[in-house]
Amino acid sequence: MAKTKDIMDYAAHEQTFAFFIAMLKFSITAMVIGAAALYAFIIAGNFWLGLFLLVVSVPAGIGANMLGKPKK
Repeated sequence: MAKTKDIMDYAAHEQTFAFFIAMLKFSITAMVIGAAALYAFIIAGNFWLGLFLLVVSVPAGIGANMLGKPKK
C-alpha cells in the first residue's frame, strides 16, 4: 500500500488550493452583501441602499481575497 505523500503531489496542487480559498472568500462575501442588498430592496424598501450594496459587493469580494495574502 502506497503512502499518501507518494500519491499526492502537494506542490503541484498548492495553487489550486489557493484559488479555491480565494473563490470561497469572494463568494461568501458577495453572498452576504447580496443578502443585505435584497433586504434593503424588499423589506426596508430602500432602493438606493440596495443598489449601492449590489455595486459594492464585487469590490468588497475582491478586497476580501486580498486580505491575508502573503506579500511577494
